[in-house]
Amino acid sequence: MSSPPPVCVWLKRDLRVADHPALAAAVERARGGAVFAVFLYEPEVLAQPEWDASHTGFQAECLSDLAPALARLGIRLVTRRGEAVAMLEALRSETGFRLLVAHEETGTGVTYARDRRVRRWAREAGVEMLELPQTGVVRRLASRNGWNRLWEGRMESPQAAVPRATGRGGLAVIERLHWHCHFMQKLEDEPAIEFHNMLRAVDGLREEPVDAGRLAAWQTGQTGYPLVDACMRSLLATGWLTFRMRALLVSFASYSLWLHWRPTGLHLAQQFLDFEPGIHWSQMQMQSGTTGINTLRIYNPTKQAMEQDPHGVFLRRWLPELVAVPKAYLHQPWTMPADVQARAGCRIGSDYPAPIVDHAVALREAKARFATLRRSPAAVAEARDVALRHGSRRDRRGAMQQDPVRRQLRKRARPAPPDPQRLLPFAEPDSREP
Repeated sequence: MSSPPPVCVWLKRDLRVADHPALAAAVERARGGAVFAVFLYEPEVLAQPEWDASHTGFQAECLSDLAPALARLGIRLVTRRGEAVAMLEALRSETGFRLLVAHEETGTGVTYARDRRVRRWAREAGVEMLELPQTGVVRRLASRNGWNRLWEGRMESPQAAVPRATGRGGLAVIERLHWHCHFMQKLEDEPAIEFHNMLRAVDGLREEPVDAGRLAAWQTGQTGYPLVDACMRSLLATGWLTFRMRALLVSFASYSLWLHWRPTGLHLAQQFLDFEPGIHWSQMQMQSGTTGINTLRIYNPTKQAMEQDPHGVFLRRWLPELVAVPKAYLHQPWTMPADVQARAGCRIGSDYPAPIVDHAVALREAKARFATLRRSPAAVAEARDVALRHGSRRDRRGAMQQDPVRRQLRKRARPAPPDPQRLLPFAEPDSREP
């Protein structure tokens, strides 16, 4: 008797074995037959503007860890480089697989188009394609009404079988996961927000040709505002920042420098090792004031520096020009008298840049522009439509209140929640910090 054809698992941004529904489903459908996993290095993905070499290096490290973990499950890992349809067709010819299992992915426009091509190829090639959700994002959602209940149902479902027992996360982590999926759902429902303003009434507000000098200064950490510059240089070196500091970078670029969120968002996407398109572009728009349904979040870079790094430890680490600057001037080095600059070896405008803009003046201008625009009848009417498409719903709170056990667990979890700034970047639902 001939052995059944193998089952192929297509890995994308799910390089793990724990709680992996696609792997679990593939093993179950194989009925004792062979299962192999494939990861594709796709030139079109590597060439998209959000991509950076650090992302490829991070993937390689993950795959290095993943291969032996899959081997312990009897699953072989295959890596190929090329266009997805061509590579999958070649693998089908080599192995004869008739079932392709993958997770649903809310990605960029490039990966969205790629997935559509693969589904079309599968239909034409007679390959069954099984796509499974791995988050609370719901594909082909007709309305945001009821989404919270659907999300709750997924979060309460048991984990996919894994080789060893794993614990479930605490309620505070569940809250972060909820907001994680809430923002990803926006891109799933409206892929155009990767490229266009969510509130089209703000079109033209920042669309003028980008100020290349301001953009370059922000990208390289040379704005003259110490915390902004230290955050950017830290990000360039490590690929990660806390949520608040990410929000500070976007706020400064969007309001102080009046730069459009698309070019600044591409730069940040290239640097973030944890780049998640759904969260990223939703948050870029929210932090830039172009959603029409969120409060303007404008961070004062000097106030934030004084509060978040009062002793200047972070600033001195990432801004060596300021190492010898007295603490009294560290957060506002442009206020140093000339003799202090000389003693500190930090001449403003030479060793360290003078502020590229006056934040206070830029803040007044930005608020005035948005106030005028948001009062227009067209913007008000459109904002209502945006809220219907993407706004939060109250059904989750109602479901929580109806369940006394979950309500009690939620109450117990309140005294000591973890710092949200350290959990999920760009996923904090409501930051009112000025």
